[in-house]
Formats: sequence, structure tokens, C-alpha cells
Amino acid sequence: MLHRRGGRRLGMSAASVSKALTRLEEGAGVRLLHRSTHARALTEAGEALIVSKRTRPRR
Repeated sequence: MLHRRGGRRLGMSAASVSKALTRLEEGAGVRLLHRSTHARALTEAGEALIVSKRTRPRR
């Protein structure tokens, strides 16, 4: 559900969002989401990434 909703907002398929997220995690060397068959939740690293994006001034 998370990938589908995010994909709609970005104009991408859920599969594309999932692949992009996996590449981001691999590049950063950390997990950003806890994944299970029933739910997804941000890890501590994922929370920190979101906070840093929200507080960083836009150019």
C-alpha cells in the first residue's frame, strides 16, 4: 500500500518505487523501512532521513 500510494504521488508504479527505495537503501548502507507482509514502518534511519529533508532549506 505504501509503495502504491507513493507511486501515485510520484507518477510511478509501485514496483518502480520499491526498486528505487531498495537502491537508495543499498547506496546508503542502511534499511529505511521495516517490512513485513502486513505493515511497513520507518526505521530510525528512515525517520532521520525524513527529518533532515523537512528541515533542510530549499534552494
